This record gives sequence, C-alpha cells and structure tokens, in this order.
Amino acid sequence: MPTFGSPKLSLSQLLTRLIVVFFLCVTAGVYIQSYQLTLAGINQEISRTLAQTSRLLQNVFDSRLTALQIHQNTNAASMTLQSLVASEDSDALDDYFIEQEQQDVANTPDFRFIAKDDRVLWHDGSSLFYGIDNEGLDQLRLQLRSINLWTLTSVTTDTEQGYLLMRKTPIVFQSNGKLGGYLYVVVMLNGNFSFVKSLQRASDTQAVWLSADNATLASTLSGNDDIGKALTLPSEESSQAFRHYLVSQSKLRIGGESTKISLLSAQRNDNIVTLQRQMGINLLLTTLIIIIAAFWVNRFVKTRVADSLDRLMRYSQGARSRQRTLPFAGSDIEEFNHIGKTLESTFHALHEKERSLQDLFDYALSPIIVWDTNFAITRINPAAKLKLNYDEQIYASSWLYEALHRSWWKVISSPPK
Repeated sequence: MPTFGSPKLSLSQLLTRLIVVFFLCVTAGVYIQSYQLTLAGINQEISRTLAQTSRLLQNVFDSRLTALQIHQNTNAASMTLQSLVASEDSDALDDYFIEQEQQDVANTPDFRFIAKDDRVLWHDGSSLFYGIDNEGLDQLRLQLRSINLWTLTSVTTDTEQGYLLMRKTPIVFQSNGKLGGYLYVVVMLNGNFSFVKSLQRASDTQAVWLSADNATLASTLSGNDDIGKALTLPSEESSQAFRHYLVSQSKLRIGGESTKISLLSAQRNDNIVTLQRQMGINLLLTTLIIIIAAFWVNRFVKTRVADSLDRLMRYSQGARSRQRTLPFAGSDIEEFNHIGKTLESTFHALHEKERSLQDLFDYALSPIIVWDTNFAITRINPAAKLKLNYDEQIYASSWLYEALHRSWWKVISSPPK
C-alpha cells in the first residue's frame, strides 16, 4: 500500500516515465527480434554457402576421377598397349606412356602399373617417389579386388601412413578376347599439391585441403600466407566461420559411398560480413528512430500535455482562492478543455450559492454566531452584533454577551449525563 508520506508525482511525470518504460520495452523487443532474424539469416546464408561449396568440390572431384577413368579406359582399349603387354616389352611400355603423358598431362595419374599373371609386369617408376617399391605394388594389387571402381586404400611407408585412390581395368585382347592383364592407376593423396590445387582452381575457393584422422594429407595452405595464419583445421564434421573466411568440411564420397577422407575448403565470406554489417546498420537506424521518437513524444507531453494540465491546475487554484469566478482560457486538448469548462461552471454555481448563503447570514433578523472548538468567534452576523453590543474590531462585548458566553460554556464544557 502506498504510504501517505511518499512524494506525489504529477501527471506529466507519470506520463513521461510511462513513455520511457514503453519505449524501452519496444526497443528491447526490436533488438531481440532483430537479433533473432539476423542470426537466422546469417546461419541460413552460411548453411547455403557451405552446402553449395561442398557439392561443388565433390562434383569437381568426381569430374577429376572421371577424366582419369576415361583416360585409363582409352589406354586399356588401345591395340598398341595390348600388343606391348602381350610381348611384355617394358621399354616400349615406358615410351608409350611417356607419349600419353605428353599428350594429356592434366589427366596423368601419380603412378600406374600393369599386372599380368598375378605379378607386376610393368610400372612407370613414379611409385618410388612415394616409397612404394615392387613389393609394395604387389601388395596394392592384392588389396584391390573391384574392377572398374575407384577404391580408397592405405599403405604404410617408411615415413607415414599413405592414402591412395586406385582403380584397375582389364586389358582384353581384341584379337582373341582373352584377358591379358590389368592396368592400375593410382592417385596419391598425401602431399598431392597439384591435385588439391586443381580442386581449388575449379571450385574458385581460396584454399583446399584433404585430411584424415585429424591430420592434413594435402593442402594449398601455407603457414606464411594470410589464409594459413588465420585458419585452423576444424574438428570432425564441423565448420568454422572466421572474420573473412568461411571453412566448410564434408566427407569425401567415392562412388556414392562416404569415406574417412575429409574435403575442406576456405573461401572469403564477404557476403556474410556484408549481411552482418547491413543488419547492424538496420539495428542502429531502428534504435535512432526509436530514441528520436521517444524524445519527441517526451517533448510533446511536456509542451502540450504538461502545459495544458498546469494551466488547468492554476485555474482551479485561482478560482478557489478568489471570491469571484474567472473564465477558463481554454485548452488545445479536448479532455482538458472539457474539464476546465466544467470546473468554470461548477465554481460559478458554488460562488452563487456562497453569495446567497452570505446574504442570508448578513441580513437575517435573528442573531447568528459561529464558534470554533475553542469557543472563539469565527463569524457573527450584524443582528448578533447589535443585540449583544459586540465590536469585532476591538473585541469588546457587553455584559449580555459575557452572560451568554458563560451560560453556553457551562453547557458545552459539562460532561453529558
């Protein structure tokens, strides 16, 4: 319950506080809603960008494997290659594939070999750069069971665990339809800068790298460039959004099947930064508009409502203190104008009644005296002054007044029976 000693507030103060509270609530609501919309829009844009980049990289990767596959199938179907395999001429095979590499460098695998009669017939020698000798090639041959399908496999070398993409296709002699052997092509993922660089150029991203078991296999990143310093390897199945870069991560799919190899890319997220900046500008403009509106409404209350209310209060106080009714000057606010006119008519009626009562009091033939609680005279009419010979200017009274005073005092002061 409010205490009687608490300070009273004017209507203008109450209205001002109410307006401030209202605009604070509106501002908070706008901020919360804008933040949620901003966050939802940014997350949606990030998700869309990440999904598009992942699909693009996967398509580029599939196109790269398809080109290698077509090149492999063409070589396996070559009459020249079939005759060289039949004659088991290693030197002629070297010359044949060197010529093929010169004609189509982009679609040349990291290394390849030919197996015949459960043994390695020929290899291009490039496998030695990866620490894989003839025995290692034989192990790879035994690991790969599928025909005409890309397969992810691993090999342990002297330095690291290597991951490879392999595919074998049969070499069928067109002369008799017999199987002459298998042509193997291999893409080494570890340290394959040219492979990830081709993915980067085709996907129009700033960096691409491959990882497995939270270890980087191949990357276009360098610790000396700005991208390499700003980016870190995300955790499994996650993405990171940096100030100027957006990192996407997805599992590499081979033949529609997911593998343990993660394909990551970094691209500039200028559109995300622009969206964040635009949302921030919108929030700032909204806040400024709300603040300006709050000041304007506050000023309107003080200049229009408060002034009209102050004039109405001054009129009511002046009309109460004066013995005559003053006309109300009017107000711009309809409700205040109605109250002022009502008070004017009410004060006028009260003054008329007071004047009638005063006339009745002054011109009454019977003596009338009004005392307060201390038995002091507050009002006395002319008839009483004449009868009792009472002069209020010098507070002189006759023996009749004194006798009346004593008799009434006895009656008033004596306790009731």
